[in-house]
Amino acid sequence: MDKIKNTKILPATHSAEMIGRMVENAFGVKEAVHVPRSTWQFYDWCQENGLDMAHWVREIDKVRSPRVEFSDYLWSCLWGLHCSRYKQGLPCPPWSPPQGYESFLKKVESGEMKEMNKPLTKDED
Repeated sequence: MDKIKNTKILPATHSAEMIGRMVENAFGVKEAVHVPRSTWQFYDWCQENGLDMAHWVREIDKVRSPRVEFSDYLWSCLWGLHCSRYKQGLPCPPWSPPQGYESFLKKVESGEMKEMNKPLTKDED
């Protein structure tokens, strides 16, 4: 599979610790996902605050290009979600705004990126 060509919008330094977890994709298959520790911290924060992240991941994965790796896609989407929540004034973790937020704003304003839809809470299914 081809990797995402432009990862400049993804916030992480070369020294960022990449952590792997098994995550269920759109087909119900658990797949290894390696993203920076800070990305998992945001994912966990969302879950702890009542957002149905497993459902959200399955839904966003339905539109992933087969040329994009699941890890890269999920990393990008989680970062976009964190940026979008911050921009929209929705509750966010205390370490907000996320790294690279200014780049996100420029890409949204130019039309290169869209804001991410928020995950539903378990009660909103």
